[in-house]
Amino acid sequence: YKEQNINLPTGQTDLTSSAVGSQTLSGVAESVRKLVSDVGAKRNANAYRIRRLEIETNVQLGRSLIYKDAQSFLDSLVDRDDFVDPDQWLLEYQSNIPKLEKKYKKQFDKETWTEFQPYFNSQVWETESKIKTQINTQKIKNAGVAFSQSKEVFMDKVDKADNLSEIEGHWESYKQLLNKNLATDFFPQEFYTEQFVAAENFKNMSIAWLAVKEGEFVQNPFG
Repeated sequence: YKEQNINLPTGQTDLTSSAVGSQTLSGVAESVRKLVSDVGAKRNANAYRIRRLEIETNVQLGRSLIYKDAQSFLDSLVDRDDFVDPDQWLLEYQSNIPKLEKKYKKQFDKETWTEFQPYFNSQVWETESKIKTQINTQKIKNAGVAFSQSKEVFMDKVDKADNLSEIEGHWESYKQLLNKNLATDFFPQEFYTEQFVAAENFKNMSIAWLAVKEGEFVQNPFG
């Protein structure tokens, strides 16, 4: 019988191999977790960018649409039938604001509406300001039309007057009208003087023509 040396694996060797293997698996798991985390973070970042793009796009579209709504209303003021009472224009627009707000709230989600609302309010304020300007412009235009028509009426009445007192009565009424227009400060003094002189000359010519007609009637009643 011959003795042989048998080398059995020691416990130390097994433990060392297990430790190395465990560390390797742990490292792989950490790498996988980090990879998953990075992918998730990238997805979240991309989703956020897409969401921001969506909101910004819708806000920009909303700004264009609310401007067109406002401009459409302003353009309609050019040929309105109710030009005699232009104050109604502002009341009409203001009564329509809740409908516009409901319209855009329905189109947008809550976050988009929150970011769009300041632009909405700004456009409403700007439109109201422009409507007020249009109202003042229309009132001045109405005053000009009214004066022109009053002048035509005065001249027609004087032209058709049958006696001196009737002509003088129309002239006194027209002078009062001229003075009232002058008092508004929208009719310059130069314009007032020009219109006064022209009307007075027309009145004097009408009186002279009336005298001629009366003289002809006396001389030739059948002529």
